[in-house]
Amino acid sequence: MERSMEHSRGTIDAAQRFLSQSRSGLHAVAACVDRGTKIMADANLAQDTRANIEAQIIELRNEMGRLSKSLQARASDVAEDAEDAFETVKSRAAGAAKTVRRQAHVVSEAIGDNPGTAAAVLSSAGVMGLLVGFAAGYILASGSRR
Repeated sequence: MERSMEHSRGTIDAAQRFLSQSRSGLHAVAACVDRGTKIMADANLAQDTRANIEAQIIELRNEMGRLSKSLQARASDVAEDAEDAFETVKSRAAGAAKTVRRQAHVVSEAIGDNPGTAAAVLSSAGVMGLLVGFAAGYILASGSRR
């Protein structure tokens, strides 16, 4: 009986050691599962972050495309406005040049038809300019003497 008790105690001790080892093994498995869960959570977080960044990059590219199209449209409008302004100035300058040519032709014909009158008018204008110059010089000189 003593022997069967010792045998039973040995079996009980072996069972307890087995349970103890099993518990530590279960703790190790639980720790691994916890680490694996954490790693998977970190991986999911990394995937979510990457997906968010990729979505933002796509959104920025789309915005850049819209801005580029808007700038192209505005540049085209400015170019058209500049071209219209140039054409307006060009046509007005051509009209002014035509008018000046016509008036110069009329004056040259008048001088050719009446050379004496033209000489008298031009000499009178020259004498008047000379008198105005002398008067202005006298007024300026007398003002500086005071």
